[in-house]
Amino acid sequence: MSITTETERLLTERYGTEHLVALATSANDIPTIRNVNAVYAGGCFWTLSLAGAAKLGAILGNPHVAISLAGFAAHGTAEICGTEEHRDIVRKLEGAFRAWLGAEQPGNGDAEAVLIRIALTDAVLFADGKRHDLVF
Repeated sequence: MSITTETERLLTERYGTEHLVALATSANDIPTIRNVNAVYAGGCFWTLSLAGAAKLGAILGNPHVAISLAGFAAHGTAEICGTEEHRDIVRKLEGAFRAWLGAEQPGNGDAEAVLIRIALTDAVLFADGKRHDLVF
């Protein structure tokens, strides 16, 4: 089923603030899963990372990823985005990134901060006692 106004509302209400998300990548045919802080906005999950992180190398080599969190699992395509063009998203993630790095203003022109957008392709959402199979 395609995204409806109702499912978009559910996704935004549930995941539109920072959440811990399991992110799966693959490099050299070896899958890796790690927890990242991410936020949902407009059909995508967004997360911040350090520029030298292994997940960035994996994403550059194979942008196809999977994510999972409470009541939701999805496939998507990850890409590296500039932090300045997406300041509204960066602001939503700064708290967790700051606590993790100990930085005062993560993503604010910091060459170490990299924004990752995960454009969802398909997902399963469990809400209101129902399973919603979604295509983005």
